[in-house]
Amino acid sequence: MTQILLSEREFFESHSRRVNRIIDLILFVAILVPVSFIVLTLAGIWAVPHTYSFALLLITLASAFILLLMNKFISNYKIPMFFGLLACSIFIFTIGYKPFIAISLSFAFVPFISCLYLDRKLTNIISVLNLLLTMVCFIFRAKTFNIFFEYKFLEQTAFDWFKSNFFGVAIEYIFVFLLTNALSSSYTLIIQKLIEKQENSEVNNKKQKDIQFEIIEFISKCFNSYNSTNAHHEIHTQLYVELIAKKLKENKLFSEILTDETIELYRQAAFLHDVGAFHVPENILNSSKIYTEEERKIMETHTTEGAKLLEFLPTIGNGNFNKIAAEMALNHHERWDGKGYPNQCKGSEIPLCARIMAAADSLDAMISQRLYKEPVTIEEALNIFQEEKEKQFDPAIVETILGLKKEIEQIDKTFKQEEKISISN
Repeated sequence: MTQILLSEREFFESHSRRVNRIIDLILFVAILVPVSFIVLTLAGIWAVPHTYSFALLLITLASAFILLLMNKFISNYKIPMFFGLLACSIFIFTIGYKPFIAISLSFAFVPFISCLYLDRKLTNIISVLNLLLTMVCFIFRAKTFNIFFEYKFLEQTAFDWFKSNFFGVAIEYIFVFLLTNALSSSYTLIIQKLIEKQENSEVNNKKQKDIQFEIIEFISKCFNSYNSTNAHHEIHTQLYVELIAKKLKENKLFSEILTDETIELYRQAAFLHDVGAFHVPENILNSSKIYTEEERKIMETHTTEGAKLLEFLPTIGNGNFNKIAAEMALNHHERWDGKGYPNQCKGSEIPLCARIMAAADSLDAMISQRLYKEPVTIEEALNIFQEEKEKQFDPAIVETILGLKKEIEQIDKTFKQEEKISISN
């Protein structure tokens, strides 16, 4: 089950569309009725005029196909809903108005079907409509009373037959009306209560997630105080990850992965991509000198150590955040050409979140000041990205970053102004 819940309106609309498809299936199954009339008449078991059977067959077949097209091409679900219920009512009426087959309970079929829409007003309207159609059916039957039934010796007129039969069915219909009304009301109330409960649960889950993300942000800020070489790196990369991911989506790249929800998870997870550096000695992490070979190998362990640390992170939501955070921490120093670390993954073997994280990480490292280096200009950084296309970086991500020059300049300018003010205070 996804964490994004449908609103009450969306739920009822989606549910109604499903019922529309069910009714269409019922109409296709109902085609068997006139077909059976034809077969049984040909076999001499029954005597139903072929003109009547073929007319019923054509009406039912046409209704089923029209409803099928409506369900497929009409966006307003109410149009096929009313058409489907009306088609079912006409089908029952067409069978009932001729005395070839005696039906009574079948007149209640459509009112009960309408209960599936969870709309009491709709069910009441359909119930009254079908009662009127039932009355018309019995009037037609009463007119053929003397032709098909030899009750003259009982001195029973067509009107007498109508009264004794229709009013009995009308009494039954009162119970049908009360039952369908109660069913529709009860089902609607139950569904509304469930939706309300789910919405409350979603609100509580969101509050819990917000608290968890605030704790993660706090941990990240604690790490910034430990890592003096790039105190604002996590905040910078978080924004660059979001910027790149949104632009990729805008350019219709990886759109099946980059939903709004996933992009938000990428943004939050970026806070933790260097969490493994907690296990790197402070004298190495904050060194202003070029690493020795031994120091470099120790520093590189922050990727695997980060993944190990994140195994202890409690599951947030459905676990997607945990998975993304672990993938970013482990793989953000992998290279597109397979020459990165820790596992020398290459190309699409590297998770998309880590490929985006790698680009954001490198971008901030290039244009930000460190104890051991001065920042390069954004123009120079973009030239490096161009040179490292299909080497260090995913080519699609490189092209996206090259198209974000103005946005990156504005973000970098804002960061430097805010951090200058923060230092002065």
